[in-house]
Amino acid sequence: MEIELKLLINPADVEKFRELALLRQYAPHEPVREALETTYYDTPDLDLWRTLAALRLRRTGDGWLQTFKAGGQVEAGLHQRHEWEMPVAGNRFDLEALRDRVGRQSGWGRMLGDPELAASLKPLFTTRIDRTAWQLRLEDGAEVELALDQGAIEHEKGALAVCEIEMELKSGNPASLFRLALQLLDAVPLQIENLSKAHRGYALSGGWHAQPVKAAKFALERRQDARQALKAIAASCLRQIESNVELVLQTRHPEAVHQARVGMRRLRSGLKLFRDAVEVPAGLDQELRWIAGQLGAARDWEVFAHETLPAAGASQGDAFDCARLQRAALAQRDTCLKDMQEALKSPRYARLMLSLAAWLLELDNAASEDATAPLRKLADRLLARSWKRMGRRGKRLEEASPQARHAFRIAAKRLRYASEFFASLYPERRVRAHLRRLSALQDELGRLNDAAVAAGLLPKLQAADPALAADAGFVRGFLAALVDADARRVAKRWRKAKQAKPFFERS
Repeated sequence: MEIELKLLINPADVEKFRELALLRQYAPHEPVREALETTYYDTPDLDLWRTLAALRLRRTGDGWLQTFKAGGQVEAGLHQRHEWEMPVAGNRFDLEALRDRVGRQSGWGRMLGDPELAASLKPLFTTRIDRTAWQLRLEDGAEVELALDQGAIEHEKGALAVCEIEMELKSGNPASLFRLALQLLDAVPLQIENLSKAHRGYALSGGWHAQPVKAAKFALERRQDARQALKAIAASCLRQIESNVELVLQTRHPEAVHQARVGMRRLRSGLKLFRDAVEVPAGLDQELRWIAGQLGAARDWEVFAHETLPAAGASQGDAFDCARLQRAALAQRDTCLKDMQEALKSPRYARLMLSLAAWLLELDNAASEDATAPLRKLADRLLARSWKRMGRRGKRLEEASPQARHAFRIAAKRLRYASEFFASLYPERRVRAHLRRLSALQDELGRLNDAAVAAGLLPKLQAADPALAADAGFVRGFLAALVDADARRVAKRWRKAKQAKPFFERS
């Protein structure tokens, strides 16, 4: 298993990086510099890539290497993949020898042995890299190969510049990679890179297109303890966040912004859920709240411009034209999107994610009575606590203030996330019915929240352009009527939800 952490570095900071005292401290020898030319191969139908595999030939100063990579995962820039590499006698594959390494009877071995696949392999794209590599021995004894790669990924459609740092763990704990990255970040601005050169090459060639990613289902096991459960929950949240952040940085895709924000909310809810069982690092929630706010500001203007305003216009047919307000709202959204992208590229965000990942990797060392309690028993208690909190905040809901309804909405959302986290520990049919009721309630609460957010955004538009006052006044009236109707529906949904016995209450 190859384990490496990837970071982006600005070309303007490369010379400063080369001279870091930290590298001289950990490297017993001078770095080695070499030119690498690597060509990735696949079939016209991208049969390898469709199975999350990559096949390449690399020319080095010592000859040729063939490499096959497959499977694995990426979390906070940490790439973990199966890798098989071996020398070959020239610019061509020896797939039979590679199959011996991979395992002839494995799924990947059988795929490499398919004569039709072998006959249809074609070069897809090439990377040309100037690599400087340091062999490091860290204070904790971990051995790391740190490579500074500069060059390009090339395809007939164009080229992508490469300027990145790869830190491959040769021996030791993966947490050592994150501690080293945090030390480097103290000296040079860096950015987490969740995409491999293969991903970027396939994207350049048109063979891969990033899409918004929703939260994926995962299963906890009763034999796990709180620490293991929290690690699994956080890993799910991080995959959702990071997959969407990559797309946000490339395209500002509105659904990717939304899903990254949802991932942040899920992560914060998970950390709060386990706060009595596991000690969370000081300041972590504050930093998560900061980046969630950056995502939220852009999302709020997006919803206002493309959902709330069109609904207000449709309510009056041709009597109200929302175009002027919409143009002003989209200008605000674009400003927020720019600020959000800068935040996601910042050393502050990199430090947040690197620190979070390092803490999660070492979470098994945390000790408390709840941390080692049976997971199902702990889940019963945490879910019951969330349900009671929601009940307290749902009293007299129809006459509640906007602030009280907002607090109820947050409680409902946290219960839903907690229910999804622990779902695999309970009978599926009962969990599904519970989540269906919560989702229906949350949809109604979401519309109320959108109206409250819109009411808060209107004064900002009016302050920037007083000529929008009349249009803003109309929308306020629309929102007031909407809130009255939605508040009654929320109260009705909540009464229905209270009547059903929660799935986590024992018979």
